Amino acid sequence: MKTLFFFGLLLCFRLQPVFTQSLHVEGDAFIRGRMELFNATGDSSIFIGVKAGLNDDGDNQNTFIGHRAGISNTSGKLNVYIGEEAGEKNINGSANAFIGFESGKDNINGAQNVFLGFKAGKRNTSGKGNVFVGYETGMGNSTGSSNTFLGSGAGLVNEGNHNVFIGLDAGSFNGSGDHNTFVGTEAGKRNETGNFNTFLGSRAGFNNTTGFDNVFIGTSAGIDNSTGSSNTIVGRSAGESNTEGLLNTYLGSLAGAKNFTGNNNTYLGYAAGYEAIGSNNVFLGSQAGFNETGSSKLYIDNSRNAVPLIYGDFFLNRVGINRITTTNTLEVQGTASKTTAGDWLANSDRRIKVDIEDIQNATEIITRLRPVTFRYSDEWRLRNPSIEDRVYYNFIAQEYREVFPHAVKGSGEFLDEGPEEILQIDSYDAQIVTIKAGQELILENQMLREEIRLLREIFAEFKSSSVGTKAQSNVTIRRQWSD
Repeated sequence: MKTLFFFGLLLCFRLQPVFTQSLHVEGDAFIRGRMELFNATGDSSIFIGVKAGLNDDGDNQNTFIGHRAGISNTSGKLNVYIGEEAGEKNINGSANAFIGFESGKDNINGAQNVFLGFKAGKRNTSGKGNVFVGYETGMGNSTGSSNTFLGSGAGLVNEGNHNVFIGLDAGSFNGSGDHNTFVGTEAGKRNETGNFNTFLGSRAGFNNTTGFDNVFIGTSAGIDNSTGSSNTIVGRSAGESNTEGLLNTYLGSLAGAKNFTGNNNTYLGYAAGYEAIGSNNVFLGSQAGFNETGSSKLYIDNSRNAVPLIYGDFFLNRVGINRITTTNTLEVQGTASKTTAGDWLANSDRRIKVDIEDIQNATEIITRLRPVTFRYSDEWRLRNPSIEDRVYYNFIAQEYREVFPHAVKGSGEFLDEGPEEILQIDSYDAQIVTIKAGQELILENQMLREEIRLLREIFAEFKSSSVGTKAQSNVTIRRQWSD
């Protein structure tokens, strides 16, 4: 109780110094080591502990409490060192607060630092404006400045600047990396020289070493990233296997989880692109593109279906609706429609055409075609469930090819019984030639009608002249009879 009373008296003296050369203690007082209280010039210092503030002249308004606390300080001002060997090597560093065993021990001229915890900021020498709170937090930092580390082992060996590490071992191996924000247990733990990273979540960006400009949010998000840069990964274990990939955006738990080195991907949705390892992909929707391993693909769906609602190939500039494209720019599995009457538009300006010629023998060409009715086979409908079982009208591709060879091509699909591609046709040629054939028939009809008209006139004139001749003959006969 008497010892407590004595320290209470010291606190009173610190807060409300009394300018006197005597100290009165009622009862017993125990003092081991060195205790000095200075206020001779109006500047007050408090040194408590063996060799605490040993080389300080007492005019610097310092408070050193603990064995060897601030022992080397000569001109540093406005410091508070509490703990054995706290701020031990400080010479002229000022406005520091070191609290804890060996906290700020090696500081020489670092200023405006706050180190709180066992060996917090121990090796800091000239770093300025740091806040380290926790067991061995920022312990290896020597010259890094303007850092804030909260949590045991956070920023343990840091030498970088302008970093914020919050959490157990957050950024503990950061070397010269600057302007990083790591929040969460072991977030960014192995970062060495990576700059401008933001890792939020337990073990987020755990293995990042030199990657920069990354944003990882979520437990284990981007956990294995080492050199990958400019990635945005949000969600539990999203992008967890990414090591060197660049310019990726993964949003959703497990999105892009297995990608290692793929670049420039955008995955949005739970487990979107989970198994994907390619580059330049866009997968939108829960589990979209789950098993796709290629590059430059587009998947829009809400499941891991191998055939998504919308599929695209950026490299080939193709889009498929309910199908994987094989040949054409746009392919649709099933039917398609639009809200207005009329065909799809196509550029047909005279200025973009050369070698313009009239179609010859259109009627003959059309008569070579064989329009048919048919039903699709059971096998084909099984492979394409959207096809209705009804009568259809079209041509046979193999026959159509004999008339319009350029309008028939392979579909990229095959039947089980042969190596030849399933053929598809463009019936537009037949439509145009049919119009020309119709024009030929119209002209022919007009000619025939004109011929018929002329024949009728001739017949009428002939008939008329025949009647006149006969009448005149009758008159002559009657006259002759009369005579």
